[in-house]
Amino acid sequence: MEHIIKEGKNKEERFEILNAIAKYQLDVLNNAENIKLLGEKNERK
Repeated sequence: MEHIIKEGKNKEERFEILNAIAKYQLDVLNNAENIKLLGEKNERK
């Protein structure tokens, strides 16, 4: 966060950057969970 403040980003720009990062991280976590569930499903077969 400090880095984007030092770059001179305004509040709205920082919000957009952080929102995009949060969405990306959520996608990564959801995909990891889906991969885990697929692995468990395959182990049951």
